Amino acid sequence: MRNIHFARRALGLALALASVTAQAGDGTPAARKAWFGDLHLHTTYSFDAYVLMGTKVDPDTAYRFARGETVDYLGEPVQRDKPLDFMAVTDHAENIGFFNQLDDPESELSQSPFGQEIAAKLKKNEGMTALKEIGKYQFEGKPLPGPDPKIIGQATWRRIIDTNNRYNEPGVFTTFIGYEWTAMVDGANLHRNIIFRGDDAPDPFTTADSRDPEDLWRYLETIRQQGHEALAIPHNGNASNGLMYDWTTLDGKPIDEAYAQLRATNEPLNEISQNKGTSETHPILSPNDEFAAFELFDFMLTLPPKKGKVEGSYMREALGRGLVIENNIGINPYKFGFVGSSDLHSGISASGEKDYAGSPSIMNMGGGKPGAAKAATVLDPARGKDLHTGSVPTVASSGTLTGVWAEENTRGSLYDAFRRKEVFATSGPRLQLRFFGGWAFDQQMITAEDGVARAY
Repeated sequence: MRNIHFARRALGLALALASVTAQAGDGTPAARKAWFGDLHLHTTYSFDAYVLMGTKVDPDTAYRFARGETVDYLGEPVQRDKPLDFMAVTDHAENIGFFNQLDDPESELSQSPFGQEIAAKLKKNEGMTALKEIGKYQFEGKPLPGPDPKIIGQATWRRIIDTNNRYNEPGVFTTFIGYEWTAMVDGANLHRNIIFRGDDAPDPFTTADSRDPEDLWRYLETIRQQGHEALAIPHNGNASNGLMYDWTTLDGKPIDEAYAQLRATNEPLNEISQNKGTSETHPILSPNDEFAAFELFDFMLTLPPKKGKVEGSYMREALGRGLVIENNIGINPYKFGFVGSSDLHSGISASGEKDYAGSPSIMNMGGGKPGAAKAATVLDPARGKDLHTGSVPTVASSGTLTGVWAEENTRGSLYDAFRRKEVFATSGPRLQLRFFGGWAFDQQMITAEDGVARAY
């Protein structure tokens, strides 16, 4: 059903050509192959994954599991039924690798009054209370008390890069260096995942630097001039309170040519679906679409959760807004490719419903390994119910995958496809879909032996 949901809409907008007669590796666009992966996953290095959800999986284990190895999870050996082709661990840049230092009783954090305060709350299953205490500092861009998180973050970032490069195996399994910039504006989610093309990256840009996406894009422009090619992928816009695809900039100014060009250059892709619902459309925007309420999450990430503004939060509407803006100023800031991700906080990228235990932090891996009952004990209801269960009337899922049409499974080839926007989102079975749209296409091309080549 979930795949039908995405495929039906895409087929309604464009001509889909699936026949391929070119031979793989012959260098032509028609010979490109579909590769599948996840560009949004959290591990124990993320503050919320550790504090709120008790996640212990680190990036090393996350990559081993994604590429098909058997790993220990909740005391059980688990393995993907099918490996991913590529993945990016995107832990929150803010205080990255800081709170999981509490696992080491000899760490500076564990021995500090602030660390001991947080550890005491976690021991009493008061993760939400601990998160609120951390939020007093983090979400206001203030430094945490105790040891310097910047120093710990820099060391963590080097470990992340080293782990990435160690598991990157061109042609077999591709890893991308990445992180999540975690901007929140009065509960509105403006997060972006930053994905790098190469094997090195500067220290992350965080919300302590700025909460304005324009500043993030300017940062990307700056490091690009220094040899670090990267792009930003906006988080599922459904929780953005209308700010993700607004008519104006974050400070309320009308979108002008400079803004549109800056955004178009640095955000060629957008996340259309993940664990916390879909951002394609909403019943208010598409009242005649019977799928518009499918896996809907239209709440902001406030405590307690509250409804966000629908207009400006969904991609189908954004595509139309982009055309209007382009007609007025000559550049479309909302002309993007769609990707699907998990945003799971378990360190385990599960893209099948049978593996999903109903929370972003726990997997049951199907077949009872580990079972749903055992998985549920990992996240005590007192630690997470206010944010992810119970009080939020939503249908969450295991997440989705990004499909990429590229010549080979390497960083360069896949990243170039990101830039071409030759991507799509899917879930469950790995559908292989290509989309072409234009006035010159005819119905016969769908069944023509050289239809894909002609479409290119």
